[in-house]
Amino acid sequence: MSLIKRFGLTVLLCILILAIGLCSIYLGDSQKANETILTPTIRVEQTQSEGMSLKAEILATPRATVGTQRVTATVTPSDALYDLEWSLAVGNSKVPSGEMSDYLTITKVGDNSIDLVCKQRFDGYVQLKCTDSITKKSATAMVSAWNFGARRNLNPNFTASGTTSFTYLGTSGGGYTDLMSSWQLYAPSSQAALGGRVHATANDPGLTLNVSGAASGSAWIYLLNDAPKSGTGASAPSRFTEGSEWYIVAETDRSPAGVYGGEGDFSTIGTWYQNGLYVAKIKVIASSMTYRQFGIGFMSYAGMAAFNVNIRSISLYEAG
Repeated sequence: MSLIKRFGLTVLLCILILAIGLCSIYLGDSQKANETILTPTIRVEQTQSEGMSLKAEILATPRATVGTQRVTATVTPSDALYDLEWSLAVGNSKVPSGEMSDYLTITKVGDNSIDLVCKQRFDGYVQLKCTDSITKKSATAMVSAWNFGARRNLNPNFTASGTTSFTYLGTSGGGYTDLMSSWQLYAPSSQAALGGRVHATANDPGLTLNVSGAASGSAWIYLLNDAPKSGTGASAPSRFTEGSEWYIVAETDRSPAGVYGGEGDFSTIGTWYQNGLYVAKIKVIASSMTYRQFGIGFMSYAGMAAFNVNIRSISLYEAG
């Protein structure tokens, strides 16, 4: 009888230990699933280096935040003594002055490392600076966490499908040439010959615009977007409603001269260009837009040599 009791107690203890272990594993996995996200939701791009360099590593992101990156400074020479100071500045971002801690925070995790936590998205670039108080060596990076990153792209980026080549001559009046999706190439009248081509390879999709030099005045070439509709069919209303805000996002090796569309139809909230990424945020101010189109333009002046513009992608996002 005592053997049965002992055997029963042993079995019971084993069951309890197994249950606790399984529960711990489940809770641990559940906690990881609910509290960590491994996505590059913020970007840290070094822009200046004097005796040190910065490297960013994506970390698991706690819930209720946008993203976390561990930024590590490497000081040269490797055996140098240093005392690093880290700081954040508004830069050209739309982060309100005095409210930086509501958007980005710094936590030191070592002699040469910090955890940079983004609490909410913002437009533009915040400046992150690291300075050695002993040698005055420094490095600077631009931090971005664009609001459009959480939005749906209303017009897909270029792909290898669709129009593979086109040429538009703007000598006989303004006009449009279908490009891809609802993006169109446009040149006003009196312009010299303008042309472009879409790369045919899937690995390097994109568009090359050839902007000619202007004989006098200036020459323009535009990529404009038809107004997206809130439904299907020709009679569906435009989504370019008064007060709505939009992002035009282009990967290009040259900063556009500006944002263009119907005069008086919208106002430009801000434009940014950093490391090949151009972002323009605009607001519709007319209740009935004249052209119901807007986009980006490239310009050459009289006497300026012709140039090529490579556009890897161009996208449209609705803000809000």
